[in-house]
Amino acid sequence: MASAPTTSDLRTAPITTQRLVLRPIKEADLKELNVQRADPEVLKWTFDVDSGDNPSKFNTPNDWLPKNINDPKNPWFLICLRPNNSTSTTETITGYICTRFEKDLGFCIGKQFWGQGLATEAAKAYMQRFWEIFPEKQELRAGCHGDNKGSGRVLEKTGFQEWVPPEGKVEEDAREFIIRRGH
Repeated sequence: MASAPTTSDLRTAPITTQRLVLRPIKEADLKELNVQRADPEVLKWTFDVDSGDNPSKFNTPNDWLPKNINDPKNPWFLICLRPNNSTSTTETITGYICTRFEKDLGFCIGKQFWGQGLATEAAKAYMQRFWEIFPEKQELRAGCHGDNKGSGRVLEKTGFQEWVPPEGKVEEDAREFIIRRGH
């Protein structure tokens, strides 16, 4: 009888959906992620406390991601389109999805992949894994810029509800969301 996967296994095992593979981010992925994230249209919707949302701080992949991708408490996964036939092994990187502080969902999708439902598909799969990794957690939060209708819609489609945290005020020009276990 096979034993249940450990939390460590769940943090590193790929997640497969109909169109996507979510897998841990590798150093070799950073260059492409950096190109996607540094796009001004993508960057304007991305919260990043460390960079102050300053695109000039994204000159190399090492400027923003490596300090985060190996955090054992907060799994970061690359979002890739699955190869389109059985003989191809080439992944197309579309973005990343993660949790921060063991409670906040974050995702970033390259502009050329917007509007295809990939973020929603990735978020649903990632959230299922989140609940497995963190069985003690009862809620997951997320946020987006107030004018970012696309990310707000992704969160709504995955079951999040807009809310005001008990800590009080939401940041100006931001929307906060929450989903509770079992939703």
